[in-house]
Amino acid sequence: MANPAMTRSFRTALTEAKDSPNAVAVPPMSMNGVINKTGLMFIILLATAGATVFMVPQTMWMPAALITSLTALGVGLWASFSRKVMPGLYMAYAALEGVVIGAFSGVMNIAYPGIVTQAVAATLVTAGIIFFAWKTGIIKVNDKFQKFIMVALFAYLGFSLINLFIALFTGTSVYFTEFGWAISLVGVFLAALTLSLDFQAITMGIREKLPADNEWRGAFGLTVSLVWLYMEILRFIGIVRS
Repeated sequence: MANPAMTRSFRTALTEAKDSPNAVAVPPMSMNGVINKTGLMFIILLATAGATVFMVPQTMWMPAALITSLTALGVGLWASFSRKVMPGLYMAYAALEGVVIGAFSGVMNIAYPGIVTQAVAATLVTAGIIFFAWKTGIIKVNDKFQKFIMVALFAYLGFSLINLFIALFTGTSVYFTEFGWAISLVGVFLAALTLSLDFQAITMGIREKLPADNEWRGAFGLTVSLVWLYMEILRFIGIVRS
């Protein structure tokens, strides 16, 4: 699940930086720093995803994905709402999500050959479109927009958890109904929009010369949003192809 709370943590960091007498002496965050740290998180994510696919038995993929996804959700929420920058926690999140992505992608690719390549391509294209829409002002990230995304995300999170527990006890899921594709498309839409929050927060942090450790916040936000977007697109394509 994506983390609009990251925007709030950037604002907290901005206030603290302005109030700190040593704020000028601290090296500021940069776009290169955010890119490098995001790259590191994706290296960790891809490493654990690959290890899951090649080292974990296929019969254990879904149990591994389920257990690890709940753990990753807890870690992600903790990291999102924490006022402190915690690189270790962010990297732990990337490692956990790698297991989830590896297992779920493996299962989906067996059922629908080539779906992973399609989902990766669709994720990159969607991220590019959202960046263009944000950069050109088509998407305006203001307080009203952020509140809407926050409410929508927690509503979708609540729905997802309820659906998960129903699926565990009944073996059925709303995604298997005739409306499954529409609900999945809502998830894709929300995941894509959260990227604009990340772009805005990172740009604000660089513009206001926040301390360089906030690059980790930006990298974490991008990782969360891109992972969620990929998972939603993967599920949507699976529903369409079924």
